[in-house]
Amino acid sequence: MKPRKVISTLARDPHVRPSLFPSLTASQKAAVDDAQRCDGIRSMSDIVVCIDEAFDYRAAFKTLEPGGLLDDMVIDAYMRILDNQQREWGPPHQKRTYYGSSHLHQFMRKCVMERKFSYGVPVHTNSAGFVIYESDRVFIPVNRSGVHWYLVEVDLLRRKVTILDSMRPRRTEKIALEIRTLLAGLEYVFQGKQLEGGHSYNFRDWDCEYEKSVPQQQNSTDCGIFMIGYIEYWNGQPNSISFSQGDIEAYRDKIVVSLLLSPLNRKEEDSSSRCFAWNGGSGAKVQWRKT
Repeated sequence: MKPRKVISTLARDPHVRPSLFPSLTASQKAAVDDAQRCDGIRSMSDIVVCIDEAFDYRAAFKTLEPGGLLDDMVIDAYMRILDNQQREWGPPHQKRTYYGSSHLHQFMRKCVMERKFSYGVPVHTNSAGFVIYESDRVFIPVNRSGVHWYLVEVDLLRRKVTILDSMRPRRTEKIALEIRTLLAGLEYVFQGKQLEGGHSYNFRDWDCEYEKSVPQQQNSTDCGIFMIGYIEYWNGQPNSISFSQGDIEAYRDKIVVSLLLSPLNRKEEDSSSRCFAWNGGSGAKVQWRKT
């Protein structure tokens, strides 16, 4: 009787695929556990990540744990990594991208409310060495009502505004007003360039649409992680983002390790006097179009 080749009966569910992001190594997991470990209230204010002017306290860093509502300090620090990445070895779709901080949309609203543009605001030059006016696209993280993050992409080449939201609202009237205000602030930022005789951007004439192909969250806590994923992987083309809810926990780990082990992380430096707000902003009438 010929020996039979033993085939595992533990066949994978054909509907379940491996995560897009690799599991942490033992040394990486140890570093993550150490950074997120809380040894009392005072330890929560320890700085565990410091990248340029963006830094993360231990309390903010712990929001990267599964189920955590992402802190804006984490968003700002990771934007710094992506900003530097485009200069060093980033993929083509990241070139000449301006990564706005989590406070950029607030600055834009302030511009609109005060009806003025401050030339002294340090928001124009990124680590890749070009100013916001010279970028091909601008990413603006937006927080809705203090509880939900979504992304606005302003494509300066295609003259188009795209909203990437992991929890698209059924009614868009309130969002339309929010986007109009944001784009109005963006006009104030670009006004300085226009007054210098540069190219004029009339955002009010641009199309503004929801991108319906982006993955959607299945819970109430992962919006910030999805938004960061949009920023990192969106290339302007439908269905260009391949991760899903099942990948989010592993993606949280990827973000944690990227921040902790980044050569840009200078956590040993005194960051107490640093400011992590780095932004810029300007205006428009929104035209909604189905995709």
